Amino acid sequence: MKLSSDQTALLVDQSGGFEHLKRRHYLFISDNNKLKRIWTGEEGAGPAWSAVILVNAADGQSQQIVYLSGFQPGGRDPDAVGAKRYGWDAAQKKLSERPLGSLYAIVAGNFDNPEAARKASAEPCLSDYSALPARDLGISGARIVLAAITTQKSLAEAALNRTDNCPGNVRRRIVEVNLASK
Repeated sequence: MKLSSDQTALLVDQSGGFEHLKRRHYLFISDNNKLKRIWTGEEGAGPAWSAVILVNAADGQSQQIVYLSGFQPGGRDPDAVGAKRYGWDAAQKKLSERPLGSLYAIVAGNFDNPEAARKASAEPCLSDYSALPARDLGISGARIVLAAITTQKSLAEAALNRTDNCPGNVRRRIVEVNLASK
């Protein structure tokens, strides 16, 4: 990935485990001909998940990282999702947190509780969705929704247009969200 006009980096994703697959994400640069780790994203214990998405920076010449993380506890508790954005600070030669900006959620349903949402996520087209409090996504008039988060509206639209064996009664929509960092 291109951190700046004169700094490139290598993003490495590692996964392992048995009951709950765990991921770690590492970002490396070359510093004085040595490999230097400048960032690590690591999932917590239990049913946690994470993803790293490369996005174009505002300058159009470099890339930044959006780190999504979530926790799916099951039972009566809703899932949680958070996001952080990181960009290169050339003066300090390190990755630093940046304003997140907007993200997009593909949203399905309005459920009374997380258990009902998870039951609906048994549909193949909803299996990767999280049962989230609607208020966490800035959605009014709903309690719990099933949602999948992405960084680009075009990706959300493409996901929305795929049927993925979704029954006709499953209605999905795109919502622009601004997640709090977690």
